[in-house]
Amino acid sequence: MTADPIAPKDPSGGTDASHRSRPAYREVTDARGRVYRIGETDRDILGHSRKFMVYLPWLAMMAISVFEYAYGSAEDTLSHAHGWTQSNTFWILSVWVFFQAGIAFPAGWLREKGILTARRAMYIGSVMCVIGFLALSHLSNVLLAILGFGVIGGLGSGLVYATCINMVGKWFPERRGARTGFVNGGFAYGSLPFIFIFDYAFDTANYHRVLDLIGCYVMVVVLSCAFFFKDPPKNWWPADVDPLTFSGNSKNSASLAKNPPAVKQYTPREAVRTGVLPLMWITLVMTAGVSIFGISFQVDFAKEVGFGPLVAASSMGIMAVINGVGRAVVGWLRTPGAANRRWCSSSSSWGSPSSA
Repeated sequence: MTADPIAPKDPSGGTDASHRSRPAYREVTDARGRVYRIGETDRDILGHSRKFMVYLPWLAMMAISVFEYAYGSAEDTLSHAHGWTQSNTFWILSVWVFFQAGIAFPAGWLREKGILTARRAMYIGSVMCVIGFLALSHLSNVLLAILGFGVIGGLGSGLVYATCINMVGKWFPERRGARTGFVNGGFAYGSLPFIFIFDYAFDTANYHRVLDLIGCYVMVVVLSCAFFFKDPPKNWWPADVDPLTFSGNSKNSASLAKNPPAVKQYTPREAVRTGVLPLMWITLVMTAGVSIFGISFQVDFAKEVGFGPLVAASSMGIMAVINGVGRAVVGWLRTPGAANRRWCSSSSSWGSPSSA
């Protein structure tokens, strides 16, 4: 599919009629049939550097990180406030994880079809996120809490997560690993302040206020970032790298040579048939199981064996920081001269089992 050409503008700000037939971009196809839209810079499209499309998703990801990595520090107070058992709090988080991950494919499909824009997905997600925290704050019935926090909150945070990662990948098609790793890391270490808040300033006397304020904080940050979100045109490719020869910018070219784009644009069914997608799914399910187990029981276990709040909070905080930094490091390792996909997958699985 060939996009309509954009007529260049003359210096006075109007469209130069004498050059209407000369497009500002063109689409090229490589030997494997992959289409690239070249000729436009990020500043032509956004009016500023595409780096903002890394920092804004990163901030949004740090905001929603409180859902998962700080949850374990809040479990004890939630159990006392609502009369829940440890099993109840575990299932609330487990349902959240299921829906947070499960919305990724539908959200991606709607985005690719043009039904759901990045900005709208973030707006919807932000509202669902605050509903999740209000449910955790005010609903003592376990099933209702699962519905509010687990289902609605999970869908909302999943929309934000998927949109942020997708946004970075679209704006940095030639260096996805490092950029998505950096943004993904915010989803872990962004929870660090809240881990200590839940351990030191969260009790049955103020849990309503604390959870309500955190929900509003998440909504405001996500809404603020979403306002500036903008997708690049379909198949857009940065002007400083030749997609056919990988020449131009030396760093980007080396990265592409080591980690080239997919052979083609696979449909979901084709991806499943390769066998790689199911294998990745199984790997992520196993590592996610380890992660959720640690998040749910690590703080409670530390307190149970006699450690104080500082040690309990620090143990979870260190886990969140290492997890987040590990994601960024693995993303960076996929850049030129560092490592290949298989090595990164192995090191991630053995060195950071909670990185899913």
